[in-house]
Amino acid sequence: ESKNRRDKLASQLSELTIEKAVATTGSRYDERISKLETELENLLLNYTEAHPDVSSTRRVLESLIIKRDEEVNNISNNEPASKMENPVFQQLQVLLSETEANISSLTARANSYQAKMVQLKKYVDIVPKIESEMQRLNRDYEVHKKNYNELVSRREQAKISEDVESDTDQVKFRIIEPPRVPNVAAFPNRPLFDVGVLIVSLGIGYGIGLILALSKPVFYNSKELRDFTGLAVLGSIMKFDTDTVLARRRRNVYLFVFANIMLIALTSAVIYMHSQHILILSALEIKLTSLL
Repeated sequence: ESKNRRDKLASQLSELTIEKAVATTGSRYDERISKLETELENLLLNYTEAHPDVSSTRRVLESLIIKRDEEVNNISNNEPASKMENPVFQQLQVLLSETEANISSLTARANSYQAKMVQLKKYVDIVPKIESEMQRLNRDYEVHKKNYNELVSRREQAKISEDVESDTDQVKFRIIEPPRVPNVAAFPNRPLFDVGVLIVSLGIGYGIGLILALSKPVFYNSKELRDFTGLAVLGSIMKFDTDTVLARRRRNVYLFVFANIMLIALTSAVIYMHSQHILILSALEIKLTSLL
């Protein structure tokens, strides 16, 4: 934009010089040139270009135009003082100088921005590499820091062990891992063991009853008695139990069922208490560990 403005101002200065020269010298040649142009047009209406009058008139017209242009150029080159006295010319000259100075400043700024742009393009390629290298260095730093902390911790432990060894002359000990009792027994499996005890106890009870029944057999009809003894049965007498006997039998049945239920309930309670005991011990161990 500034260059276009400079070119326009230079063109205006040139036009101003030409107009001034034409204004001073045009009156001497313009009238004759106008007459010859009119005469040439009239001749061309009657003759061709090859006619001698047309050729001579044209040569005279061209010579006058050349003389007028030469005189205009001489005037424009030989009158610098008149140009300097013209206020329009001076104003255009000042504007032209300011425009050229502005062009120089803008050119310098454009060159500076171009250099910065080239430098920034270099940074565009370099910055990702630098960031990648920084990430790698951070990872290496974290690894080395962790190893350093572990080595410091081991050094402190070794120092403490050396101090203890130096303080105790006769008794030397080294703590590798503190003794610890597991909360759950390795063997046997307590819930499975309790259930097994219940089954064995029930089996023993039923087995003793079966042995007693086999040692003292009871015959419920005459056929079983005849088959067992091989003797003829002459007769049988019905047994009628009294209310007292029936009540005693019902009580015995109730006691038997109640005893079995209590045995199962006690076994379940033992298993539950054992599991709660393990949970309580685990909680106490966690609390003691946090306090230490």
